[in-house]
Amino acid sequence: MTANPIQQLAAQLKNFKAEKARLEERNRTQEAVVEQQKLEIAELKRQHAEALEKQRDELSAQFKEDLSAEQEKHRVEIEQLQNSHQADRAALVEQHEKALATEKQTCKKQMDAICAFNLKSENDLKAKHAAELEQLNQKLAEAEHQLEKTKSDYDLQIEDLLHELLSDSSQGESALEPKVEARPSAGAPAALGSEELRALKATNDDLQKQLADANRKVVVLNLRLEQLQEQFNAERNTQREQSSSESDRLKHRILKLEAELKEERNLLSKAKESQAIELGMARKEADTKAAKLSACKEQLKQASDRAASTSQEVQRLQRELDTQQSTEEALRKSLTEVQKKLEEMEQSDRRLQKKLAETEANLQQKLSSAEEALADKQRKLSSAEEALADNRRKLSVAEDSLADKQRKLSAAERELADKQQELSACQERENNYRARVDELLDRHRAQADEHDGRVAELKQREERLYQRMNEETWKRKEAEQSRSVADEQIRQLRASLDSERKSTAEQVQQAQQQRDSALSTAERMRECLEQRQRRLDQLEQGDRELQQDICRKKDECKRLETRLTQLQAKLEEAQQELKQNEDTKNLLQSTLKDYERDFAQERADKEKALKSL
Repeated sequence: MTANPIQQLAAQLKNFKAEKARLEERNRTQEAVVEQQKLEIAELKRQHAEALEKQRDELSAQFKEDLSAEQEKHRVEIEQLQNSHQADRAALVEQHEKALATEKQTCKKQMDAICAFNLKSENDLKAKHAAELEQLNQKLAEAEHQLEKTKSDYDLQIEDLLHELLSDSSQGESALEPKVEARPSAGAPAALGSEELRALKATNDDLQKQLADANRKVVVLNLRLEQLQEQFNAERNTQREQSSSESDRLKHRILKLEAELKEERNLLSKAKESQAIELGMARKEADTKAAKLSACKEQLKQASDRAASTSQEVQRLQRELDTQQSTEEALRKSLTEVQKKLEEMEQSDRRLQKKLAETEANLQQKLSSAEEALADKQRKLSSAEEALADNRRKLSVAEDSLADKQRKLSAAERELADKQQELSACQERENNYRARVDELLDRHRAQADEHDGRVAELKQREERLYQRMNEETWKRKEAEQSRSVADEQIRQLRASLDSERKSTAEQVQQAQQQRDSALSTAERMRECLEQRQRRLDQLEQGDRELQQDICRKKDECKRLETRLTQLQAKLEEAQQELKQNEDTKNLLQSTLKDYERDFAQERADKEKALKSL
C-alpha cells in the first residue's frame, strides 16, 4: 500500500521528468529555431537596411550628380547660346553698320557727283544763255543805234530841205522875172525835193528791211533759246533717270543684303533647332534614369514585402511558442512580459518602418515634385529662351526697319535739299527776268519819251511847214508803227514774264508742298522711330525681367536642393534611430536570454530539490 503510492509517485515523477525533459528538449529546439529565425530576421533586416541605405545613398548621390551635371550642362549651354547669340548679333550689327556706312558714303559720293554735274551743266547753260542774250542785246543796241543814226540823218536832210525851200521862196518873192520863167525855176527845187524824198524812202525801206531781218534774227535766237532750254530739260531728265536707276540699284543691293541677313537668321534658327534636339535627347536620358530609379524603388518595395512576410512568420512562431510555454506559468509570465516588450519593440519597429515609409514617400513625393518643378523650370527656361530669341528677332527687325526709315529720311532730306536748290535757282531766274524786264521797260520808256519829244518837234515843224505835210505824216506813221512794234515786243515780253512768273510760282508752290509733305513724312518717321525706340525699351525690359525670372528659378532650384539635403539628413537621423531601436531590441533579447537562463537555473534547483526529496 505504501509502496504503491511511492511507486506511483516515482512513476509519476519519472513520467513528469520524462515529460519535462521532452518539453524542455522541445522548448530548446523551438527556442533554437526561434533564435535562428530571429538571427536570420535580424541579419535580413540588417542586410536589407544596409542595402536600402547603400542603394538610397547611391541613388541620391547619382541623382545629385545627374542633377548637378544636367544643371551645369544646361547652364553652360545657355551661356554658350547667349554668348554665341550676342557675338553673332554684334558681328551682324557691326557688319551691317559697316555696309550701311559704305553704302551711305557711296551714295553720298554719287549724289555729290550728280549734283556737281547738274550744277556744272546748269551753270554752263546759264553762261551760254547769258552770252547769247548779251550778243542779242548788243545786236539790238546796234540796230537801235543805227535806227537813231538814220533818223538823225533824216532830220538833218529835212532841215536842209527846209532851208533850201525857205531860200527858194525868198528868192522867188524878190525876183522881178515873169511868171512863165519863174515857174520852171520854182519847179526844179520841187523836183529835186521829190528825188531826195524818193531816196530817203528807199533808204527808209532798206532800214525797215534791216529791222525786219534783225527781228527775224531775234525770233531765230528765241527759238534757239527754247531749243537749248528743251535740251537742258532733256539732259536734266536723263540725269534724273540715271539717278533713279542708281537708286533702284542701291535698293536692289539693300534687298540682297536683307536676303543674306534672312539666310543667316535661318541658319541660326537651324542651329537652335539642333540644340533643342540635343536638349530633348538629354531629357530622354533623364527619363531613362528616372525609369531606373523607379525600378530600384520597385526592388525596395519587394524587399520590404519580403521583410513583412518574414515578420509575419516570426509572429506565427511566436504564437506557437506562447502556446507551448502555457504549461509553465512563471515562464509564461516572463515570456508574456518579454512578449509585451517584443511587441512594443515590434510596434516601435513598425512605427519606425511606417515613419520610414512615410519619409520615403514624402521624399519620393518631394523628389517627384522637385523633378516636376525642375521640368517646369526647364520648360519655362526654354520658353524664356524662345521669348528671348523672339525678342531678339523683333529687335533685329526693328533695327532693320529703323535703318530703312533712316535711309528714307536721308533720301527725303536730300530731295528736300534738291527742291530747295531748285527753288533758289527759280527765284534767281525770276529775279534775273525781273531785272531784264525792268531794264527793257526803262529802255522802252526812254525811247517812248524820246519819240514823244520828236513827235512834238515834228508837230511844230508840221505847223511851220504845211507844204511837207504828207512827208511829215508818213514819218509820223512810220514812227507810230515802230512804236507799235516796240509795244508789241513789250507786251510779248510781259506775257512771257507773266507765264514765267506763273510757272515759277507753281514750281515754288509745288516745292513748298513737297517740302511740307517731306516734313510731314519726316515727322511721321520720327514718331515711328520714337515708337520703335519705346518698343525696343519694352523688349529690353522684358529681357531683363526674363533674366531676373531665370535667376529666381535658379535660386529656387538651389533652395530645393538645400531642402533635399535637409530631408536626407532627416532620413539619416531616422535610420540612426532605427539602428538604436535594433540595439534596444538586441538588448531585450539578451535580457530574455538571461531570464531564460535564470529560469533554467531555478528549474535545475527545483529538480535537485525534488531529487533530494
